[in-house]
Amino acid sequence: MAAVYQIAEKKCATCRWWNGPREIEFRANRPFYVKVVTTNSTCMAKSNGSVSAATVCPKWLRWEKI
Repeated sequence: MAAVYQIAEKKCATCRWWNGPREIEFRANRPFYVKVVTTNSTCMAKSNGSVSAATVCPKWLRWEKI
């Protein structure tokens, strides 16, 4: 199941520590959305524990590619 998140949302899908596959969608040559293929993956900030792409945690850091 795929999901789409805006880059300003503080979700695991837009976080630097999330290891799941994701793509950036551009609008007007700027990053606008992050698309994730799977909704669960591992998180390096949580000792590689499984997390959902929609989860938020206090260790969130913006993904460096956005």
